[in-house]
Amino acid sequence: MNWTCDETRRHLLRQDDLSEAALEHLAQCAVCQEMMDLPTAIALDPSLSANIGAIDVAHLLSQTQLQLSRERGLLAWLRSRRTPLRLAFAVTVALLPAAAQLGFSRRHDLGDYPLPRLLLAVVMYLAIVVFATKSLLFPLYRPKSSRALTLSAVLALGLPFILAALAPAYAQPASHVEIQHSFLYQAGVCLRYGTWLSLPAVLLFVAMDRQLARGRFFLTLTASLGGIAGNFALLLHCPNEQPAHQLLGHATVGLVLLICIGAAIGLSRTRSHWR
Repeated sequence: MNWTCDETRRHLLRQDDLSEAALEHLAQCAVCQEMMDLPTAIALDPSLSANIGAIDVAHLLSQTQLQLSRERGLLAWLRSRRTPLRLAFAVTVALLPAAAQLGFSRRHDLGDYPLPRLLLAVVMYLAIVVFATKSLLFPLYRPKSSRALTLSAVLALGLPFILAALAPAYAQPASHVEIQHSFLYQAGVCLRYGTWLSLPAVLLFVAMDRQLARGRFFLTLTASLGGIAGNFALLLHCPNEQPAHQLLGHATVGLVLLICIGAAIGLSRTRSHWR
């Protein structure tokens, strides 16, 4: 029988010994590791847990209450909101850059852009933002689905590349494309712009996560979702429809965020090691 998070909760009530199936589940589930208050090393190496007895529920509850009492400020308020409110807030922040572009700084050729293709891109961006955000900010009482997180990350990271690899939406007159700068310069400008616009959503996702942004699936999906937010804004901002520019200057926003997050984690681990 496959062990579930519900079995972990029942285990806390029964205070019985950990089975082999429970240990295998604990090695993969950060939520259950938090509930059981087990060191990560024990969860990853079941041979170390041979002498583990029943869990002291009173101690676990006191530790949980202590951690909750330390929560202060805006971050604590964000994490304590109900899941539907957090989802609505996260989706709004992710879509805000695109809405601002449409309202205040839309691309000058938007009237020439084929409407069916524009609507298709907008619907795909909206659907993936909602689906990925829902997968990212799941309630703690529900088991984390690695399949949903993986699918969300693949869709969020892959969609900008698919759209960028398509043929130009329409034949652009020379006056529609800026030619006063080099190709790499123009791509770099869009890449920086899209990355900066994605940062509010990325930071908000990390701040609202009740597991304190732990796990490679969470961080990968966060970067991918930030890339979607940046690409959605670039779609409504940049008039350059050339596939090479779209691939290098637009679609790579998610990859840049992923590299930056990975570098930040590596740097923090290096600092911890040398302390």
